[in-house]
Amino acid sequence: IAASEGNIDIVRYLVDQKAVIDTVCEDDGNSTPLIVASVYNYPEIVNVLALSGADTELKDDEGRTALFNAAIARNTDVIRILLKYNANQNVVDYSGKKLENILKKIELD
Repeated sequence: IAASEGNIDIVRYLVDQKAVIDTVCEDDGNSTPLIVASVYNYPEIVNVLALSGADTELKDDEGRTALFNAAIARNTDVIRILLKYNANQNVVDYSGKKLENILKKIELD
């Protein structure tokens, strides 16, 4: 919930308390806090989670990673952060869409 509401203070507190940061929320399309923060364009939360070791390879129920979701939403700051943490760009979702094709259409400069 903290990631979806953009509450960086609670996210930092949870990370400091060693909370499980890769918790999958089945009620939210099997999203993780990193995926949710990527969708809602909370770059500071994405950075904290990625820095704390959040798994950038986890997929939601459509087969999309945090980077994939950020690219669909064109959240360029989040995309840059995830690329900095070496998020995989060679992802194909369950419908056959390729992340690399979406990224090619986005200007990151």
